[in-house]
Amino acid sequence: MYDQLKKIKFEKLGVSNYCLFQDEIILDFKDNSIVVIYGANGKGKTSLFDAIPYTLYGVTSKGQKGPDVVNNIIGKNCHTWLNFKIDDVPYKIDRFYEHSKYKNDVHFYRGNELVKRGHNEVRQEIEKLLIPQKLFSNTIFFSQKIKTFFTDLNDSDQKEIFRKVLGLDEYELYKNECDNQLKLSENKIDTIKNKISICENILKDSEENIEKISLKKELFYNNKKERISEIENIIFSLKNKIQELEKEETKLDVEKTISYIQLANSEIEKTEREISILENKVFEFNSRIDEQKKSKKLEIENVASIRKIDLEKEKNINLNIIKEKYSRKTKEKSEKFERILKTHLGPKNAEILILNNKIETLTREKEKIENSIKKEGSICPECKQIISGEIIEKFKQDIQNIINNINDNILKKSKIKKKISIISEFLENTKNKISQEIEKQEYEIQEFSNEFDKKFLEIDERKKELYEKINEMIDKQKNEFTEKIFLEKKNLDEKKEEIKNKNMKYKKIYSDQIEPLKRDLENKRLELKLKINELEKTKTEEFDDSIIETFVQKKYKIGSDLKLFEESLDKGFKKFKILSFWKQGFSSSGIPSMLIDEAIPFMNERISEYLYEISNGRYIVSFDTLKATKKGEFKDKISVNVYDSYTQADTRNKLSGGQIRLIDISTILTLYDLQENYQNTSFNLFVMDEIFDAVDEENISSVCRVLKKISETKSIYIITHKHLDQIPADEILSF
Repeated sequence: MYDQLKKIKFEKLGVSNYCLFQDEIILDFKDNSIVVIYGANGKGKTSLFDAIPYTLYGVTSKGQKGPDVVNNIIGKNCHTWLNFKIDDVPYKIDRFYEHSKYKNDVHFYRGNELVKRGHNEVRQEIEKLLIPQKLFSNTIFFSQKIKTFFTDLNDSDQKEIFRKVLGLDEYELYKNECDNQLKLSENKIDTIKNKISICENILKDSEENIEKISLKKELFYNNKKERISEIENIIFSLKNKIQELEKEETKLDVEKTISYIQLANSEIEKTEREISILENKVFEFNSRIDEQKKSKKLEIENVASIRKIDLEKEKNINLNIIKEKYSRKTKEKSEKFERILKTHLGPKNAEILILNNKIETLTREKEKIENSIKKEGSICPECKQIISGEIIEKFKQDIQNIINNINDNILKKSKIKKKISIISEFLENTKNKISQEIEKQEYEIQEFSNEFDKKFLEIDERKKELYEKINEMIDKQKNEFTEKIFLEKKNLDEKKEEIKNKNMKYKKIYSDQIEPLKRDLENKRLELKLKINELEKTKTEEFDDSIIETFVQKKYKIGSDLKLFEESLDKGFKKFKILSFWKQGFSSSGIPSMLIDEAIPFMNERISEYLYEISNGRYIVSFDTLKATKKGEFKDKISVNVYDSYTQADTRNKLSGGQIRLIDISTILTLYDLQENYQNTSFNLFVMDEIFDAVDEENISSVCRVLKKISETKSIYIITHKHLDQIPADEILSF
């Protein structure tokens, strides 16, 4: 239990497009009063108050969730919200489903600050700040779905609610944590034991290594003495050998031979440098002459390009003048040709079209009259009278007149066609003349252009001739210079070869006699130097005591670590003992058992008080814990004992619906008191839905007396569709 009571005050509930409600409905919760929600079945009384658990936990007392609570007519934009305070700190929950703006989301505010968002996140926060959902439905919201009442739940559900009221789940977590810590502690103890075993083995190895190294040290100094004596004998022998070689070296004229070889090498290098200078001269001359050749060609190319540009300009100017002259003439003739077409040929074609229409009209009129007089006694299509012989004669005369008219029009058409033929022939001749003139003009233009192309070719030919002269001149200069340099280089090569031949003789003497002697002498001197250094080094060599020191320090460190591990092992055993104690304490036979033992008398006392006030002591209900089982499980299950002192019925199944309802009301009030006492959380309202079902009038009055007394500290909302005159309501909301 906590030192300070946490006060939960529900202030306002709102719904929109929720269940039966399309329009926005807002319910302000009253303080310390009994409010009756009255109306016929199906009006939405329960649904409205089911919005409280739905908004808080996302599910109604009937198990309905998002898709089930959206208004069927609108089908979207379901929104419920709940304003409440915890110790005067304001909170608000907005729950949306199928909403056009917020989709399927939940927002949880502290004041104006959004602290949580999303169904799972908000539900976890609400169950932490308030109480779990199942506990809410068994202590705050007395639903008409009677199967969820505590006394009718199965043993596991009763156990879950009872554990949540007393907060026993926390002790299960503590016990599990102790279990985890015990396993960790046990693993740590095993690890330390392994480390101690390793340290003992290392300590033993270190002592053995110290003893072995001490023997190696003694052997080292014995070997050192023998090695010094051996090196001194070798040094004496090498000195004698060097003296003999030096005497032999004086007999040969080594310096003179070496001096001549060096002089010959110097002469050869000088000759090679002179040859290299000649080769560079050839390269520089060729580069310079090639540059001159390139410059001359570029100069010729520029002159040719300028001449070509001038010719191109002259050609384009003259061509434009000729084309302009021919174009103007061709345009005048073409315009004249077009005028003839429009003036003469167009109207004649129009006349032929008109004559064709007249001929067709007259032909149809003629056929119509002929069809009318074919049959004797025919009806005139115009006067609607029988055609007589006189009329037939008149029709025949009309037909002849139409035929004459058709022939006249055909004759006119023939004359016009003849004129058109003459005009067309004239136009065709004119068109051919224009085409011939255009071809002649194009030929003349092409001839003019060809003259300029010949001039371009003459420029290219001249440029080619100049290129050939330049190449011939340059090649001649190159050959003359190369021949001169070649003679100089030949003389130098002969001189170089002569020096090389003389040098080879002295080099052979040097390589066959002097070089082996010098090499042998140098090797002996080097060997002597190395042996002297080896002697000095051997004399200064000392055994590396740091190896022994390393093992000694290692032995000391391992000994210290071993002591620390033994101390850690002792602490580990103590911690393991403490954790084992607390594991037992947090188990069902420990602290939870003590809390249950404390809660059972409290519950029995409270339910007895409520039942006494409601039934004047007729019904007796007691809560009890089961004893230990064979597996060692005990005091974590609840049994509810029911007894009717009038009928001596001792099980719930033997009671009537009204009797069971009275016991359920007493139980929910007892559970509320228990959760307030142990969860240290007080709510400002009860919601009771159809609590008086199957309860007679006398017992309704008894229950109302108890509820009236409770309403002095909190509000009670009673949903009902009858018994209105028996409930001492401070306010009635009609649906």
